[in-house]
Amino acid sequence: MKIQSGMPHFKIVSKIFDVSPNNIDAQAVFGGDPIYTGLEAMAQTAALHVRHSLRFERHAFLLSVHHCQLPDLDALEGPFRIKAALHGRSSEAFVYKVAASGPHGADFDAELLIGTCEYDERFRKASLIAHYQEIWTRLREV
Repeated sequence: MKIQSGMPHFKIVSKIFDVSPNNIDAQAVFGGDPIYTGLEAMAQTAALHVRHSLRFERHAFLLSVHHCQLPDLDALEGPFRIKAALHGRSSEAFVYKVAASGPHGADFDAELLIGTCEYDERFRKASLIAHYQEIWTRLREV
């Protein structure tokens, strides 16, 4: 299966304002993007927190969406503040409550399960650790 979002890039999070052991505060800026990209931005924010928490030693991905409330919009426009709070975890999965607030009351909220796995031949450890550390550093400097 091939999914085409029509977006010029996959990285949606544009800045990380703050991070603690259980929380991350970030931003995504949209320019007429489809509504589902708000959910993707929330998942990327939570997955970035997981990667950072694990010192980038494991691959992190959206495993499931337990709940998601989307605003009634045709497209997303402008800056959205995204706050993700860790609510539970096991050795390989992390539950986050995530909220995104945008212009004119365009708010999202979701409960997301972020899974992790060891790097392997498909997800190459050396290149992905360096890749996600570089992304983290750039998002913190913006």
